[in-house]
Amino acid sequence: LCITFDVFDNFLRHLRKLPHFSRLRQENSLMLFQSLDDDADGTLSPEEFMDACDSLLQHMWVTHDKSVFIREYGFELTKLRAFVESGALETIMSGVLFLNLVFVVSESMLFDDGDLPPAIEALESIFSTVYVLDLLARLAVDDFGKYWSNWSNRFDFVVSWGLFLSGIVTQTSSFSHLRPVMTYINILRVLRVARLIRRVPRFDVLVAQLANLWIVAGDMFLMLAITMLFFSMLGHSLFGGELTKGNSELVGISLPEGYELWNFNG
Repeated sequence: LCITFDVFDNFLRHLRKLPHFSRLRQENSLMLFQSLDDDADGTLSPEEFMDACDSLLQHMWVTHDKSVFIREYGFELTKLRAFVESGALETIMSGVLFLNLVFVVSESMLFDDGDLPPAIEALESIFSTVYVLDLLARLAVDDFGKYWSNWSNRFDFVVSWGLFLSGIVTQTSSFSHLRPVMTYINILRVLRVARLIRRVPRFDVLVAQLANLWIVAGDMFLMLAITMLFFSMLGHSLFGGELTKGNSELVGISLPEGYELWNFNG
């Protein structure tokens, strides 16, 4: 029993009609077929087809390897590429994360009242700037699609820019009224430092398993949300509007403070 490319392509065409496989692209069918055809005989054996089924469960897309600066504009960036690809940047950022961890712990112990000296705020800005420079260095070498394909990179991108922008806001006098609010955004610094834990192989495996569990449990949470919405709509239709302060039938009846908010008046 062998599966030709036409049969495999037709199989993928039907799969794309399902929501989970809607991102499969027609132009990637041949590439996937050839990569799984280990003996290069132009057909897939049952074992190779099972490998294809396992591969289809993964989220795949095609992206360029190098950044647009190298690919389109001819910048070689030889030293920067060697610095990033050799792992030297990753090693330095691990040291920066550790220093930031020490800084966060020391800051929470010495300045628990939230009133930070200017020097401490300057150090916060320095760490935020270093994180942004790390992102820019990586994006100057790798294509954004390749960078964005890693969930850890997405986390770094969002948190780093959030820290950098919040630091600018807190240092700008025109946004001084937002300073109390921006204090809560500093929790992003703790999340960014938590990236250090991902360096531990066992913890990295644990995070990966939890992420896969969350993906699988997504349908269950959707079903629970729809069930809650159904019962809320049913309750609103049957009992909505009864528990209000202006209802004369409730005069003399003691209701807990705020109780009218937790019923079907919506």
